[in-house]
Amino acid sequence: MKALIVSTKGSKMADIIIPSSPADQEAIRKVIEDCVNSKVCVKAEGDFQTEQYNALAEKYGNKAADYRRMAKDAYNDAYSKSFDQKQEEQETYSIFYETIMKLNNTASEDSDEE
Repeated sequence: MKALIVSTKGSKMADIIIPSSPADQEAIRKVIEDCVNSKVCVKAEGDFQTEQYNALAEKYGNKAADYRRMAKDAYNDAYSKSFDQKQEEQETYSIFYETIMKLNNTASEDSDEE
């Protein structure tokens, strides 16, 4: 593969290799265009979701963020950690937090009284 190397001496960027073959350049261009199109789709899906959450918020009076969180939890429940597992972890953390923070708070109050 013949290529042009663009040197960036004095720059923090690494050298860039540009293929000299028009076919290779076209292959790169095609992949970049596909990635740009994918990003456009992702943005459109995000806009769609935001519109849906806002519509629910307007209709039912809850915050849009609550619906977004519900969708995220439903997604995670289906594709990664289950909701029950997350709830269990939260309960475990809550016990840990309350034990430490209340213990420290009680100890601080006791030492202040002495």
